[in-house]
Amino acid sequence: MLRPGSEHVIENTGCGKLYTLTFMIPNEGFAELILAGQPVTLDDEDLLVLRGGATG
Repeated sequence: MLRPGSEHVIENTGCGKLYTLTFMIPNEGFAELILAGQPVTLDDEDLLVLRGGATG
């Protein structure tokens, strides 16, 4: 959880995909920033992770 005005960096040091859940309370425009980003298509592995399944 981030406080408004906080800076953070997430770096993937592995060779696979990195999944992260980040939220800010109060919102302070964070949701709008994310929604304004570039959409991507979720593949089968992404959907498995989102559903709580294990990955290889």
